[in-house]
Amino acid sequence: MTQMAFPKGILLDLDNTLYDYKSCHKEGLNAASELFLRETGVDKERFSKLYNICRREINIELKGLASSHNRLLYFQRVIEKMNLKVNARLILGLYSSYWDVFIENIRLYDGVFDFLKECVKKGVKLALVTDLTADVQMKKIAILGLDSYIDAVVTSEEARLEKPLTPIFQLALKKIGIAAKDVWVIGDSIEKDIVGGNGVGASTVLFDKEGTGVISGDKNNKPMFIVKSFPEIIDLLKRTEF
Repeated sequence: MTQMAFPKGILLDLDNTLYDYKSCHKEGLNAASELFLRETGVDKERFSKLYNICRREINIELKGLASSHNRLLYFQRVIEKMNLKVNARLILGLYSSYWDVFIENIRLYDGVFDFLKECVKKGVKLALVTDLTADVQMKKIAILGLDSYIDAVVTSEEARLEKPLTPIFQLALKKIGIAAKDVWVIGDSIEKDIVGGNGVGASTVLFDKEGTGVISGDKNNKPMFIVKSFPEIIDLLKRTEF
């Protein structure tokens, strides 16, 4: 792979890069399904199937918009598909139950704080670049204690477009005041983080915790480096420093 220069800034993904999103989602959805069972008598399996159907529909209908990730819309549609009378209290309750339990279970991956401290020590500016709505992402940032390490946050809600589209990355670059050629983009998604980072001319690092690798031969989909852990990223920083 091509040698990378030491970064002046790093654009860092949040979900599934700094913590395990899937396990948190599982716990959050279970909490919502328990509430739904108590309120309607509908079992968890049926609720989960309806939720996934509604999520896919809204993802397609609102593709490219932060609102496509809004759980409130998913739960509202679940109610609608069951031909139940609009129940704002229940919809809000499902939304709160999901996110409260999700955030209760959120834990940073090993080595994340060491990586953040290394960046601060070396004067590397950090920006979180993340899809989803600003309120939810800010809650995650607060509960994870990332505030004192991060110089900027850009959500797709603020940028109006999602990754890998250029505007969200350009806004992050503008906020930290660093040119793309002097920046690394680190994230778990080839389609969003790597394609987006390559598209603006940044150096790209794929966080591939599960070791799935890069399948596509398209050069736009290829990261400059692949890592499985944050200690590896720290090592990469040290190797590129001089």
